Amino acid sequence: MQSKKIQYGVIGAGHIGNYHAQQIKNIANVKLIGIYDVNFKQAQKIADLYNVEAFNSLSSLLETCDAVSVATPAQTHFKIAILALQNNCHVFIEKPITTNLQEAEAIIQEAETLNKLVQVGHIERFNPAFAYLLTHQNISSSRFIESERLAPFNQRGLDVNVLLDLMIHDIDLILCIKNCGVKNIEAIGINVLSKNIDLANARITFEDNSVANLTASRISDTSVRKLRIFNKQQYFSLNLQNHSVDSYSVKTKNPNKQSQLIFSNQNKSIVHNKTSVPKQNALYEELASFISSIQTGKKIMVDASAGTEAIKLALLIQKKIHESTQT
Repeated sequence: MQSKKIQYGVIGAGHIGNYHAQQIKNIANVKLIGIYDVNFKQAQKIADLYNVEAFNSLSSLLETCDAVSVATPAQTHFKIAILALQNNCHVFIEKPITTNLQEAEAIIQEAETLNKLVQVGHIERFNPAFAYLLTHQNISSSRFIESERLAPFNQRGLDVNVLLDLMIHDIDLILCIKNCGVKNIEAIGINVLSKNIDLANARITFEDNSVANLTASRISDTSVRKLRIFNKQQYFSLNLQNHSVDSYSVKTKNPNKQSQLIFSNQNKSIVHNKTSVPKQNALYEELASFISSIQTGKKIMVDASAGTEAIKLALLIQKKIHESTQT
């Protein structure tokens, strides 16, 4: 239990770090102390936006904080997170938690030893469309899941491949839905504009014989973030960009006025319902959830273990892609 105002720092003054600082300023009972970045001029630029201090050393920021956001390139997450934990800070780490399992597991161990909380920034868990569906429908028994995440090319994020940059979001969502082990993985991928994989597709078969098909690209001319979930008698289509949920259900009775008839055959009909979920800022929601866990001791929604499971599956997909290119 923590009732005093949380002293908060942001590590990384790039695009994502700026948004973290912006949203932390909006959360009650939290004080944004300052910003640190290896590029001090950039840190100063962001710090000036929020009237806080730009720190010229990481250790000096950590010494003043109760909690921090790590919004730096993925390869730096481990070193910074461990240092923050050792400086008595709770840590929010942007996805992916790290780029390898050994470092992720070391973060889990260090956090447990020091009794500190770690949350991983899988922001789509807080997407209002996904949160609505998870709360209002039973989707754990789904038989087929399809994700599509396409983005225009951007220099940001090229330090990792598209699996850890984009597909990791949908891997986390699917693991949240399917609480069972993986039986088989098939995957292909290619690098186009960078030295890493830029376009990938993976087909995952779970131990209950359900299947997930994931596609991620960072060389698309349009942005797409969609998740489709098929149950035996119902299908859900989530647009994660505009926060809408379309459901298609098999009915044996005449559809009600709120439903649109799509097809009918003999005594069965397929009807469509559209739900527009109230807009909310997913980054604010996940940071507020992190702060609430620090203050009340409630369970972290996306903890270090969940972040580790996501990269574990991403790395298995990566291995399958490498195997496919060598045959």
